[in-house]
Amino acid sequence: MTQASADDELTEMLVAFAAGDLPAALVAARRGAARTADPVARAAETYLGGVIARGARPVYEQAEAFGAFIRGGGNQRLYRATSEALRAIYRELPPGARVLDVGVGDGLALVPAIEGVIAELRAELTVLEPAEELLSRTTRALDGLGVRYEAFPGTIEELIRTHGERRFELIEATFSLHGLQPDGRRDVLAWMRGAAGRLVIAEFDVPRFGGALDPAHIAYVIDRYRRGLAEYADDGDLVAQGFLMPVMFGYFTTGRARVTYEQPMAAWIEDLRAAGFTEIGARVIDPYWWAPAFVLDARGRGGGGDGGGDPRA
Repeated sequence: MTQASADDELTEMLVAFAAGDLPAALVAARRGAARTADPVARAAETYLGGVIARGARPVYEQAEAFGAFIRGGGNQRLYRATSEALRAIYRELPPGARVLDVGVGDGLALVPAIEGVIAELRAELTVLEPAEELLSRTTRALDGLGVRYEAFPGTIEELIRTHGERRFELIEATFSLHGLQPDGRRDVLAWMRGAAGRLVIAEFDVPRFGGALDPAHIAYVIDRYRRGLAEYADDGDLVAQGFLMPVMFGYFTTGRARVTYEQPMAAWIEDLRAAGFTEIGARVIDPYWWAPAFVLDARGRGGGGDGGGDPRA
């Protein structure tokens, strides 16, 4: 079976999945997997069979798979670059700076960065993460470093509703703000501009497509996930089934179940300017398999200031 015909099977699978027809999606995946060694077809067949039998699990609740994903393949290089970028920014902050990390995950970007400057920075951290198992891993690491922190087990929208008066010298979000729904993204960014003097974002510079079922989008996803799966071929399907397949199919999910709303770097810059940020530095930090990873360093008038309260209260 040629790659072109494999792509046809996978396209049929994704169109059926987007329409909510899981049995038809499984049939297409099974047909592709039976006639080819294509890694996407084989992983999709296993994943869809499990979803039909047991239902889908939230992506980031599968902490073991997520941890294996970000500590393997190209993520090793990516997270080193991300931590280095954060560390350089921390060195520019005043001692005792208040820092909010939005979507901290299990701390893989934050902990090495803060460890490198902990003696000089003496930061007061607020770490925000809705997946409690991931958050607990971060707090254990911070406890080991002796860092002053407070932990908030929720989303940025929940923090804004309950503790929107809080103020920080820096807000950072590494590969987490793509979870914001487009209709509320600029409101969150506007709050961040008012709550801090500086916002640092790390995301992926994905192309803009006409929609989930745009043929160019489908082709892009299939091609890039072949690359991604190849980086985890020896892990016994932990990453494929626990993380990559749920994320891949998430691009073709509508409604509340969708967790990813990625966009090009230029669109992030437009959103930041619309939210009131006036100085925005942009830098690509890694040629990642999914899309180039970049860091935006944004500042705007009216940020920071005095604030108080404990988001755990």
